[in-house]
Order: sequence, then C-alpha cells, then structure tokens
Amino acid sequence: MAVLALSQRLLGRVAAFMFVAAGLADLATRGFPTPEGVDTTTMVVVDLSIIVGGACLFALPWHRWSRRALLVFVPIALGSVVWRNWALGPDNATYSMYFVVAAAWVGVTFRPGTSLMCSPMVALAYLVPLLVHHEPLGPSVGYLAVTVSVYVVMGEALAWLATRLRSAEQADGRRLQDMRRLVTVSEALAHGLDGRDAGKVVAGHGASLMRAHDAEISFVSDSAGDDDPHSPLVERCLSEGRIAWAENGTSMAAPLSGTSGVVGAIELRGLRVTNREYAADLAGAFATQAALAFERLWVTESLIDASLQDELTGLGNRRGASAALSRLAPGDAVVMLDLDNFKSVNDEFGHAVGDDVLRRLGAFLRDAVREGDSCARYGGEEFVLVLRRAGTRARVSVDRFRSDWNAGVPITTFSCGIALHVHGQPPGTTLRFADEALYDAKRAGRDCVKESSASVAATV
Repeated sequence: MAVLALSQRLLGRVAAFMFVAAGLADLATRGFPTPEGVDTTTMVVVDLSIIVGGACLFALPWHRWSRRALLVFVPIALGSVVWRNWALGPDNATYSMYFVVAAAWVGVTFRPGTSLMCSPMVALAYLVPLLVHHEPLGPSVGYLAVTVSVYVVMGEALAWLATRLRSAEQADGRRLQDMRRLVTVSEALAHGLDGRDAGKVVAGHGASLMRAHDAEISFVSDSAGDDDPHSPLVERCLSEGRIAWAENGTSMAAPLSGTSGVVGAIELRGLRVTNREYAADLAGAFATQAALAFERLWVTESLIDASLQDELTGLGNRRGASAALSRLAPGDAVVMLDLDNFKSVNDEFGHAVGDDVLRRLGAFLRDAVREGDSCARYGGEEFVLVLRRAGTRARVSVDRFRSDWNAGVPITTFSCGIALHVHGQPPGTTLRFADEALYDAKRAGRDCVKESSASVAATV
C-alpha cells in the first residue's frame, strides 16, 4: 500500500510541476518581442495563474485519494491551453506541444483507453479558441485530426508501456514478498518440528507460501496399498524425482529431496499460477527445506529412541520405563517381571546363553503385549510392563504370558508382581507395590503371579 501511495503522490506532483514549469517557461518569453495583437498583460496573468495553480496542486494530498482523482488534471490542463490560445489569438495559438505533453502524462499515469476517452476534450480545447474568435473551421479540420490522432496514439502507446512496467514491478514485488515468506517459513522449519503433527504443520506452511487451497505430505515409506494409495500426481512425482503438474495446472507435486535422497512429496491443490517456472522454483526451494526439517526430526527421534532403548533386548531401558510410568492413568496395570534363578543360568551355561535368554524374553514380551502397552528392561533380569487400561483383567493377561513362555520349555521361568494404578497415586508408589508383589511371588516358590494387596485395597 505504501508503494501505491508514493506512486500517486509522485504522479500528482509531477503533473503540478509540469504546470509550474510550463508557466515559468512561457513567462520567460515575455521578455522577447511580442507578436502584434497579443496583450502582454493578459499573457502574464495567464502564466502567473498557471504557476500559482500548479503550486496549489503540488500541495494537495494525492496519496489519500484514488488514482481517478488525478484525472482532474486533464480538464485543468486543457482549460489552460484554451485560455492561453484565446489570449494569443488564432494567428499565434499553439496546440501540438501542450497536447503532446498532456498525452505523455495521461499515458504513463492511467490505464490504456484513458487517452481515447479524453480525446473529445482535446478536440474541444482545439476548437474553442477558434469558435471564440469566429474563425472558419474548414481549414483547421485537418490539423485537428492530426493533433487528436497524435494525442491518442502517443497516450495509448505510453499507457501500454506503463502498464507492462507496472505489471513487471508488481510481479517483482510479489516475488520479493514470496522470498521473505520463504525465509520466514525456512526459519520456522529450522527451529524443529513436533513429531506428532509434523506433516500437517509442513503442509500448512506449503499451502500458505504457495497460496494453495490445501496441501498434503506423502512419504516414500508410506503404505501404497489399496486402502491408502498415493495420488497419481504424487506417484508420478516420486517415480520421476521432479515436480509434476496436473493437466489443468491447478495442482502440483514437489519431491521432498534431502541429504538421503527423495523422502516424500508435497501435493499442492487449488493453485492459481501465472508463471509455472517461477512457481516450480519456489515450491522446490520450500520442499528442500521441508525435507531437511523432516530428516532432522527423524534423527532426533532416533536418538531419543536410542536413549530409551535397551541394546540387548530391543525393549525400553530403565529411562524408557520411567517415561512409560510417568504417563500412568487410573486403571493401568504395572507388572514387575523377574527371571527365576537367572544367576544359575549364567553360572552353569555362561553369560552368552544368559544374554540369549534375555533377548528371547524381550522378543517374547514385545509380541505378547498389545499395541500401546510398554515393555522395558528395568535392570539385570528384571522387566517392567505397563498394560494400559488393563484393570482387573491384568492378572489373566500376565498368567497367559507365563503359560505361553513356559510352553516353549525355556531354560528358566519367571515370576511377576502386579499393581493397579489409581487416581492420585504417584507412579513410584504403584511401581513399589508391583515390586512388593514380585517378592511375594518369589517367596511363594517362583514361577507364579501375585497381585499387590495394597493396590487391590486402594482400588476397592
């Protein structure tokens, strides 16, 4: 808006300056010999009036008004020409110079067609002095036609050129704005993504940057089954490794190319594109930043997973167990599991066999629990299970785990202690109840499951 206001102020002041300059130039000629029949005093008054009028026009707040307000200069300028030529008389009147200047200003200021619209006023300004002096119009018709034609042709040519220049300037302005928005989006992506809604966040940034109706992120690793296939546009983008356009030009898919190659694609729908090459460059720059942001997210998540994972069993480690316990909700069951006589296994068969037993138990527990449940190696041969919303059914599930393990005729059995989490109880307390129940199972002869009496009492 600031650019438009400055442009209008400039155009208004240029027109006012032209009035002042024309008046001063004409006033300077008063020092030369005056043609016969010309009233010098009247001409000085005319010149001074034009100068004062131009100065007043220069001070007006043109930036506050619409572009159409500048059209007021056209009748004022033509009126000045009529007044001046009336004062000079028909023998000394001048037309073409002033009309050409007016045509130049109208052409660079207004849209094409404005000069043609103003041509009747130009013809009238040409004819009025002749009519006032009762001059015959026949000899002047040819000059009138030439003057009006030159005015229209010159004005329209300059208007066409000015329109092209303004369009290019506006396009450059939009591109500069797009670059600023791309920098802002890149900075936002560089600050990191939240793994939960990363795809939606990046798609939202892409749709905003490209002024698309909506956007969607697809990854190479996504399932391409019949239930959720990639769109044909995304499939073509991923297979070719470059930007793909829909036939109607309103949708495009750009590959997410990171350091590890193409990791996915962003599909942008509802585009209104006038320059496909520029739009493709902008989308490609954004897609590259998005791919790098996803790679940083995945590296971070893998490091977090590694810090929470037990290297031997592949389950969570003690830190992972603490993270799972911190999310306990009422009705969740905490299970402490301990291999029976595990020291004897190591002493009799060696630590390599003992490690193999731990790995087998880790794989067994990972397959036994439901999705959403947690398994972690708490330390040594102790494991912690968090069974979400298990409630009183936890005992049945854990007994089944023990029976299924024993069915494989393992080297050693395990014992379990169960505690149910209740509202307002610290997770550490629930874990302690499960640990006490585990000791009860050990004292009961091992290879059995015990429930915490304290936990049951709290539940009741």
